[in-house]
Amino acid sequence: MLFELAKKTSKKLVIDKIKQNFVLEKYNIITKDHTFFDTFDWKLLNKGFLLLRKDREYFLQQLKNKSEEKLEISKIPKNSSDFKNTDRLEFFEKVISNRVLIQFANTRNQIENYSVKNKDDKIVVRFSIENIKLFHAKKEIQIGSFINIFPLRGYSAETKLLESVLKEFNLERINVPLIKKISEKASLKIGEYSSKVNFKFDKNEPINLAIVKLYLHLLELMRVNEEGIRKNIDIEFLHDFRTSLRKIRAGLGQVKGVFPDGIVADFKSRFADIQRKTNNARDIDVYLFEKDYYYEITPEEIHEGLDEFFYLLENERKKEQTNLKRLLSSKFYKSTLNDWENYLEEFKPEDGNAITVLEAAKIFITKKLNTVIKKGK
Repeated sequence: MLFELAKKTSKKLVIDKIKQNFVLEKYNIITKDHTFFDTFDWKLLNKGFLLLRKDREYFLQQLKNKSEEKLEISKIPKNSSDFKNTDRLEFFEKVISNRVLIQFANTRNQIENYSVKNKDDKIVVRFSIENIKLFHAKKEIQIGSFINIFPLRGYSAETKLLESVLKEFNLERINVPLIKKISEKASLKIGEYSSKVNFKFDKNEPINLAIVKLYLHLLELMRVNEEGIRKNIDIEFLHDFRTSLRKIRAGLGQVKGVFPDGIVADFKSRFADIQRKTNNARDIDVYLFEKDYYYEITPEEIHEGLDEFFYLLENERKKEQTNLKRLLSSKFYKSTLNDWENYLEEFKPEDGNAITVLEAAKIFITKKLNTVIKKGK
């Protein structure tokens, strides 16, 4: 049970109040540095898990039932392969796949631990007061103080009494994982990024306005992935970037009559040029990711040739990385995205009576269905 201590509530006042009902013993004060890990697209948190380091020890927490298991790893983990000596290798291979783990938050936790005793000098409940500071973007942010109650079996009445004492101070009961509370306090955008387009349009919304919102969202996804591409963190940044780019190009080709033909032709050409300049890097990424698979399916006598092949590919990928950074810094790339964004934001449809999202969907799906039926025949 976790409660947040309000800023205006004195810790000393709370302790003094507890002492009126119990014998209280502070048995230690410790300071721990916590580092939180996840992928860029929050694969662990989305599955209900949290990977963190407490000082030099690593733990995997299951947020739903608040269980925690220690992981025997000796270095800062980046890939699923770093867990090869643990029982959780298969779990990490399945959940994070080919993404890299990133340190997304660092906190310093000062923890005061207390034992609560009854008149017979028996410990009936334990609790801690935890003060948390977050270190983010070269800033120190005071998150707050939290009281965590640890009930002991057979002493439920004493636990309820302690809870009732805390309720007198109108403390907020925290029913979400503490990391989510930390993210709210510090405005960390934990769990917000997803490469999936989860739009829910109003079926009666004009299609031209809806498609503008969608294009702006896809543009933002491209920009969000730029830094990961520049730093070459993992291959999914380029993949998500290209997926958003491809959806913009597909939309320009498939949704007719929203924009003037000249605008469509101009941006289709410019976006096609950007995608073409990323093709080779993506192809090499796929080959390198499947490297172990190629060794598995080929006889050992040709592995020496595979060694040479992948050596050449890795060198070629380094050259492509330079090309990618050059592309993202180029005037052509920046002007294309800026021009597209400005056009969308200033867009005023000439047709004030455009068909709705639902009507457009019916037309599009019917057209595709007829194509399938025709080819089926």
